[in-house]
Amino acid sequence: MNFGTSLCQHRKSRKLSQTEIAEQIGTCQSTYSAWESDKAALPAEYFIKLAYVFEVELTALVPQALSEWVKKVPIQQHSTQEELVIIQKQMIVFLSQQVEQLKAENERLRRTYPGSNRSVA
Repeated sequence: MNFGTSLCQHRKSRKLSQTEIAEQIGTCQSTYSAWESDKAALPAEYFIKLAYVFEVELTALVPQALSEWVKKVPIQQHSTQEELVIIQKQMIVFLSQQVEQLKAENERLRRTYPGSNRSVA
């Protein structure tokens, strides 16, 4: 299952429209629609917001997005050791950026909703 299909299933299980989800996470319906149809990548700051709205752990969303990124990595059967090291470094940078964006968004949400007992991580 691709990431967009997963978003769609989470949304439908909550009986929410794309517009309702978009409003709850602070974006427009067309942007959310692009994420569900895999026409655009989901920015990291929206992972926490969606996990909160869908009432799922963040780990339910992140592995799918990472697997989509990995599918796009140009690993060939004939890749050299140097090429694989470069790809590994790119993956580390990608993951580090995602983690930092998620931490910042999580902190912002904690300040916005200080009494909330919800956990998304």
